[in-house]
Amino acid sequence: MLTDSASIGVKGRWVRYAKFSGTNEWDQWRGHAPNNGPGTNTVEYTIETDDLSAFGVSLVMKYAV
Repeated sequence: MLTDSASIGVKGRWVRYAKFSGTNEWDQWRGHAPNNGPGTNTVEYTIETDDLSAFGVSLVMKYAV
């Protein structure tokens, strides 16, 4: 509390996500197969990442009338 009607605060958050990967078939949104043109192979999708983390800081100020 700064005064009876004003306050200030700080919040911090650290989030850590583990490594993941996936090779499941994706839902197709297009009306045609995902490929590079006639006579080419169909595109295959995979997704993966190493460990991810994020840090955020919030400053909160409140004033009551």
